[in-house]
Amino acid sequence: MTSYVTVPNGDIDVDSPVTTDLVTALRDNPIAIAEGSSGSPNIRVKGQTRLLFDASTTHVVPSGVTEVWYEIFAGGGGGSGSNTANSITANATNGGNSVIVSTAVTVTAAGGIGGAFINNATATSRPAVAHSSGTNGDINILGGGGVGGIGGLVEGALLGDTYVGSDGSNGGYCSGSLVSVPAETLTITIGSGGAKGTSSGGAGVTHADGSDGGDGYIIIRY
Repeated sequence: MTSYVTVPNGDIDVDSPVTTDLVTALRDNPIAIAEGSSGSPNIRVKGQTRLLFDASTTHVVPSGVTEVWYEIFAGGGGGSGSNTANSITANATNGGNSVIVSTAVTVTAAGGIGGAFINNATATSRPAVAHSSGTNGDINILGGGGVGGIGGLVEGALLGDTYVGSDGSNGGYCSGSLVSVPAETLTITIGSGGAKGTSSGGAGVTHADGSDGGDGYIIIRY
């Protein structure tokens, strides 16, 4: 990063000579300002930098940035499978939470819930699973994150009966802004979509697994 050099008034008055140091500063200072170098004037337009994260990582906020806007999308729950036995092996898994941790606050969107299994003992219920939400953003939306997976099915079991697994619920969403300490490191955790449930059946039975939930992601602007 280019260094910013303050040019004193005494170096640019009428009787001051034009020196190599002065010319170098006049050349390099605009570059240093554009790069946000330490000591340079902050001329950034808020929100002009937009970053999308789809994998967990850390991010150093540039010096001079004092506020960060965020949108957090959690992973969706997996869609359940179904089977013809009184077993819970067809259950899907929950989506992962997506989280930003700053010096001042931790903001979380909760992962969606995996769909509940369906079999010959529970086929009439096919329980619905509630969508998840953000927990402490300025705005928290139920089910605004990664999409839940679709439930699988077993067809042709028990004289042609069809059992369809429960869909996973959507992950949560939250947005807002946080105060940033200059050059602080944000810890970013991305929630993966929940794993699908599997389906199974006996001879002559058609079956399809559920589907995985959608992965989460995080967008920040400053």
